Amino acid sequence: MNPFDFSKLRFDVIVGNPPYMKSEDMKNITPLELPLYKTNYDSAYKQFDKYFLFLEQGINLLADDGILGYIVPSKFTKVGAGKKLRELLAEKEYLHSIVSFGANQVFTDKTTYTCLLILNKKPQKTFQYAEVRSLKSWKVREPEAAKYGSKKTDELDSEVWVLGVPLRVGLSTTIFLPCGTKRISASIPNAKAA
Repeated sequence: MNPFDFSKLRFDVIVGNPPYMKSEDMKNITPLELPLYKTNYDSAYKQFDKYFLFLEQGINLLADDGILGYIVPSKFTKVGAGKKLRELLAEKEYLHSIVSFGANQVFTDKTTYTCLLILNKKPQKTFQYAEVRSLKSWKVREPEAAKYGSKKTDELDSEVWVLGVPLRVGLSTTIFLPCGTKRISASIPNAKAA
């Protein structure tokens, strides 16, 4: 059986929590797999993480209008190794929404900065972004638990993605604040959350 060959099998929905494993760990734990990943996946770039591969393969397994939802570390938006993955998501306009948990720890006994990443195989001109302020409040759907915004997909490319909660300053200026920024309105006069 070839684990890379799913023939014509496609899915309408894929949901999961793929494994998080650094290239260095793959080199030590499963050294025979590493060259296969680099041969078969564009996202296997530099010091990639195994979840990059699961995202790429998940997209490949989606039907034309299929949706994928994974909980993954948010570092792919920032690190150099995520460049090819960001390029794929941006160029094909797969990004539907990201829910960043910021510094909130979703998994007990493990410090991992995660996000919910929702992709749509059908091109998306805009995507939704949310930053969870309080995980406990978010779980029970309290309105102030997260701040939401939207962004045009064509504003993204393979470079670092600066995602954040939009603030309106004055009447016409919008600033996207990086994740984890707190009480920014105190330093910008007349700023209001959008």
